[in-house]
Amino acid sequence: MRNNGNRAFRAALLAGGVIVLGSLGLAAGGALAVSLPPTPAPAGVTAADGQATTPMPAPHYGKNAAGQTYGLIASAAAASQSPDLVLVVATNGKQGYVTASDLATAEGTGFSSPQEALAWQAAQNGQSQSIPVYKSDGTTRIGDFTLEVTVGRAVNK
Repeated sequence: MRNNGNRAFRAALLAGGVIVLGSLGLAAGGALAVSLPPTPAPAGVTAADGQATTPMPAPHYGKNAAGQTYGLIASAAAASQSPDLVLVVATNGKQGYVTASDLATAEGTGFSSPQEALAWQAAQNGQSQSIPVYKSDGTTRIGDFTLEVTVGRAVNK
């Protein structure tokens, strides 16, 4: 299950082909926390007390010949609405798509304990991972998308 932090992270993927995660750490409940600037609530959502909310409509993604959906992950109101192919910008500047499964693996998801997440962080610290970028057909490779994990450390004064 993805959390809102992952949605914000994935939206940040559009900023460029290389992203450095700063202050990556373990938050309450064993989830990974990523420091990103705040993002506004999606259109159609309100947080006013006592006011009814209207569910966001399901996103309208394109669909390729293989039946894979493709589009911007920020369009999804829930993890279940994420596209199969996620829009990114490759290191060569070309816009394309990475598979949601490749992205989830590179992000480090599915930990069963905080200790497992910390071990993953320690192993990945300073490491770069490249995943293939495709055209919307999901098969024509047009570049690579690179993620670099940098684990923040507390400094004693």
